[in-house]
Amino acid sequence: MHTKLEPAALRFMHVYFSSGVWQRSHWRGVLIEKSPLDLMAYQEAIFEVRPDVIIELGTRWGGSAMFFGDMCELVGHGKVVTVDIKQPKIDHPRVTQVEGSTVDGSTLEEIQKHVAGGTAFVTIDDDHTPEHVARELEIYYRFVSPGSYMVVEDSFPRGAPQSYHLDSTPHIRAFLKRRPEFELQPDRYPGGFSMRGWIRRKPTSDILSEMEEVR
Repeated sequence: MHTKLEPAALRFMHVYFSSGVWQRSHWRGVLIEKSPLDLMAYQEAIFEVRPDVIIELGTRWGGSAMFFGDMCELVGHGKVVTVDIKQPKIDHPRVTQVEGSTVDGSTLEEIQKHVAGGTAFVTIDDDHTPEHVARELEIYYRFVSPGSYMVVEDSFPRGAPQSYHLDSTPHIRAFLKRRPEFELQPDRYPGGFSMRGWIRRKPTSDILSEMEEVR
């Protein structure tokens, strides 16, 4: 993010977060509890990547699963696998619900069946404790296709409101050090709740170019 823009983005995030408006936001009548800036970033990325499967960790009320399913409808491709320990009722032809912990072996087996070698996009928005996020990063990066994304939601930068979550950004930085095939992407929409959580798996061509430079 441009350094002159960051203070304004943080102020906007603080005002919007503190207002609680996001907690009353809906998608097609279902609570979604997301920043509209993040939703705009998601639709751009889905159109760009056109994944076979969107893996959503954290269903909550179901509004975001509906949103992702609708985005798949709009691009004419893909489906959603949404995971949570307790599932609401969702009626969408492109959404499959999996009830269970995101880190349980049985859950991962079920997700693997749906991905089945296809391209995938992962969004993490369930248990925000740093240890849990770190574990999910190490498990779910394997599903992310080259050129696709793994998004850690509510990854507020320093100076943003901290009353709702625990800071996972140190674990994101540690993950990126361990996994050089991933990179942190510039903010698509400054002021969103995932400002420091857009992690992209480099396309194969980028990795090959880096290898050539090392030689």
